[in-house]
Amino acid sequence: MAEKVAKPGWMVYDHELHGVTPDMIDWWWVNMEKGYPLWHPEDHKSFVWEVPPKPGTAVGAIQIAEQGPPGAVRKPGGGQWVDPDLLPQDIKDWIIYEHVIALGRLGPDNKFDIPITHQYEAASYGTRHRFTIHLQRPMPAEPARTGPAHADVEAKRWEEFLPELYKMWQVVKDPAINRQCCCKIKKEGSTIKYIR
Repeated sequence: MAEKVAKPGWMVYDHELHGVTPDMIDWWWVNMEKGYPLWHPEDHKSFVWEVPPKPGTAVGAIQIAEQGPPGAVRKPGGGQWVDPDLLPQDIKDWIIYEHVIALGRLGPDNKFDIPITHQYEAASYGTRHRFTIHLQRPMPAEPARTGPAHADVEAKRWEEFLPELYKMWQVVKDPAINRQCCCKIKKEGSTIKYIR
């Protein structure tokens, strides 16, 4: 598939995730409370669902996460997993991988405030992953400075804990406790649809 060009100001992080499958990452998005501090042991402090994921989907779930570098003032921040088809067209055009999840906040004008996408697909070594912060306005200096290192730590940590955590949870069959999700998509023209 042809490579897309990021818009000025977008923060793009590409990773090769060895030993991690797209299914594991799909599962992670609806089970983050099971290991959020493991994802970044220094910066991640707490995670709760304000609105938990519904069976089979992350869309509509709202998370409250507290994170920040040691010594920083940490404030819990919220975000909602959104239907990627509701994203602005320039962001939908940016999606080239087989799996995608989008996080954002809808402002009073029904526009997204700092949409974030994770897109990923299977590769011979595990998973090819792209994390993008689609900035709509300049980012404050501190997140802009620490963002690349934070994103890289999260990606490497997935390799260290996610395969084992995912495997351990497969013995729990209750979908209310061990949620399942598929973030595989199909693009049709200007639309993105999840394949259920």
